[in-house]
Amino acid sequence: MANWIFQCKTSAYEYDEAIIEDVLKEWNVKQHKKDIRKNDGVVIWFTGKNAGINAIAKVISDPEFKIGISSDNHLFNEKDKTGKRLKEEDKTGLRVTIDIIRDLRKTPISKDTIRNTKGLENFKAGTQGSYGTNLPLGDKEYNIILGLIR
Repeated sequence: MANWIFQCKTSAYEYDEAIIEDVLKEWNVKQHKKDIRKNDGVVIWFTGKNAGINAIAKVISDPEFKIGISSDNHLFNEKDKTGKRLKEEDKTGLRVTIDIIRDLRKTPISKDTIRNTKGLENFKAGTQGSYGTNLPLGDKEYNIILGLIR
């Protein structure tokens, strides 16, 4: 089992609406396609002004090539360059099914908290060069994050 950071650019995707509509069931797999597997742990990182961890999830399927738009395709913001690209790419692609285990939007773990927590010095999301949808996360870091939630 491995752990991952799945990044969400909030200007490109209406995450809150996806949770309300209960349509956030899949996540695009752009990087680490051969490594992400069923039962892996996930932290969902919001980029932007209010950067931080906003959910804990679990991968419940191995990556699968899907044809056809996902149920949350309407939530990509076409006014955002990334959102427009993702909406188009969503028509076909490699995806995993996820299950949100813990919604942290009301009490997110902020970027500042991550940066100031011992053991999370190498946390990759929100740092220069941390581009990509999927980033690896070590077991030690994942467990520290779970400890911050408790």
